Amino acid sequence: MKRNGSKILAALAVLLAGLAPAQAYWLTVLSDDLSTNGSAWTYSGVSNSTGQALIRYDSVNQNIHAEWNETNLLITTGDPYIMIPSRLSRPLARVLTDNDTFRLRATLNLVPGSVANTVEGYQIANIGLYDVSQMGPDRTLSDDWSTNTNLLRDGSDFVEFNYFIYNAYPGSTITAVIGAHVDGDDDFVYDAGVGSEGAMGVDHWLPEGTNLYVEVEYFGAATDTLGRVAHCAIYTDPDRTNLLVVNGVTMSYWTQPLPAERTFRVTDVAFYNYVQKKWDEGNVTGAGAGTIDDISVEQYFEPGQIFSNSLQNESIVSTWAAESGTTYYAQFCSNLLESTWATVAVIQATSDTLACTNGLNGGWGCYRVTY
Repeated sequence: MKRNGSKILAALAVLLAGLAPAQAYWLTVLSDDLSTNGSAWTYSGVSNSTGQALIRYDSVNQNIHAEWNETNLLITTGDPYIMIPSRLSRPLARVLTDNDTFRLRATLNLVPGSVANTVEGYQIANIGLYDVSQMGPDRTLSDDWSTNTNLLRDGSDFVEFNYFIYNAYPGSTITAVIGAHVDGDDDFVYDAGVGSEGAMGVDHWLPEGTNLYVEVEYFGAATDTLGRVAHCAIYTDPDRTNLLVVNGVTMSYWTQPLPAERTFRVTDVAFYNYVQKKWDEGNVTGAGAGTIDDISVEQYFEPGQIFSNSLQNESIVSTWAAESGTTYYAQFCSNLLESTWATVAVIQATSDTLACTNGLNGGWGCYRVTY
């Protein structure tokens, strides 16, 4: 970190010496058990037939109630289509990108009898992280294959869990999807898995009227042996130790890696009702309803990796992930060209985080952490 009086330039170098310990740190970016009035959440979209938001905070049951319906709201007589997806969202405490590793957890409970028996692959129970400013109206790409000459903008910049209801072969499925950033009229860039991974078979669906513990995780470029892939899963317990099995199929789904040239940033956690053209007009409309509860977002840090720098009383406070029992060295260098580092603090960790405070002395330089 450079320092010169009160001018602070964030340029802190982190050095990890040797192999990283197995222990790592998950920083809580958002945690909401929905026990409050839900004022942190913002709704954008249309209303149902009784004038209620399709996705709304339920103050009585202290959860989020969601309605999904592929026809709400879609008008296909014009050019382009009129599409209004509905969204309930809440900002994250920090922006996450394709270089980070993070996970989103939520509890899903589907209303018994609400899920439509349709031959169309309509997606419900969407749970994800998004840059909501980049989510165009045509998330389901309904207009991309129409005869319209003015196509609607596709969604971009998201990592999402989906539940596709579909009673025909290969059956309903869960998926994880990465939506890379799209500029202007570029084609959509979505990365998912291959084949029918997670498909439950003909006439099989997720259990209804019971808690389903959902997790979607994205692995940044330097996370163990994984890189730039997303994974979603459904568990039968809140500790997320037992994967749900439906019709002999484990509810786990991996995407293909996000190519190196593709990027994304996410700013909000959100739940959507997507609309799309109903391709088989003689079939049942895709629909469903459910509740969402106990939402959390966490970011992963390796031991020794700094995740916070702040200015407090004319001093810099740096905080990093740690492994209890490991000794860490905060070091300072006034000239990176000479690469002479002086140890300014030696701290033994007693928990999974450590902090170091360094005063501003009017000079220039950088700090790093080694162990």
